Amino acid sequence: MTGTLTVTGGTLAINNDTLNVTESVANSDIITISTGTLDVDTNITVGTLTCSGASVINIAGNWSGVTVFTSSTSTVTFNGSGTGKTINCGDYFENLVINSSDGTGEWTNQNAENEYR
Repeated sequence: MTGTLTVTGGTLAINNDTLNVTESVANSDIITISTGTLDVDTNITVGTLTCSGASVINIAGNWSGVTVFTSSTSTVTFNGSGTGKTINCGDYFENLVINSSDGTGEWTNQNAENEYR
């Protein structure tokens, strides 16, 4: 998908497929991922993000505005380049990977309550 994905009113379900978004993901409702992949080239700002299995989330930009994140056995990989990006999430990351695409990526944890298992 090219451009920004905005979900309003309802649920976007990503099952066993991959959704590639070349810009941001903005959502005030629910995104669910079972064993699929959500690949975001810039920022993710969602209301509720629910992973019900071994799903994969790749994000190159900021993680913010996620009011509820259910990680299950998912893996979240921050894979962008450059500095000045933030992670602001009050819930657990089950499997967290910081893997900058060119070795210059840097994210700042803006929430003291973030926990990583």
